[in-house]
Amino acid sequence: MPRVITSKSRDQLSTNLESLMRTLKEHPLYSAATPAMRGKMNFLWDFINTSKRQLDRLDAKKLDRQDANETASYNSVIERCIFTQVLINDVLGKPATINGEDQELTIDFGSDIKAKIELLIAQSDFSGRSDSNGRAQSPYPA
Repeated sequence: MPRVITSKSRDQLSTNLESLMRTLKEHPLYSAATPAMRGKMNFLWDFINTSKRQLDRLDAKKLDRQDANETASYNSVIERCIFTQVLINDVLGKPATINGEDQELTIDFGSDIKAKIELLIAQSDFSGRSDSNGRAQSPYPA
């Protein structure tokens, strides 16, 4: 059964992203003395903020009418949420190598932030799609 994306889906995801952003700003390393740590936290906050802005720009009426372009844009935000989950749950530092950063410089985001991203994933329209390790997969068919 295909997913039905509506303005309600968008609003719920927007609320969850906003909650995640607030929790991230409360993390002790958000204002850390080490520029490298601050940089990682700021990158993640900005990435989530950009995702939320993209989501909030979607037209509610078009989503409710299942407009293909608006649905594709919604799916793009979903993929950004999946990548956010990867960044938050990373313990090996591999995603840091994308930016040429030191992969030894990993951050423990703590249980509050990890719980928020898991809730966001669970309440999103792509919940239930997971790989053999239980990680969320892209909403696009392979």
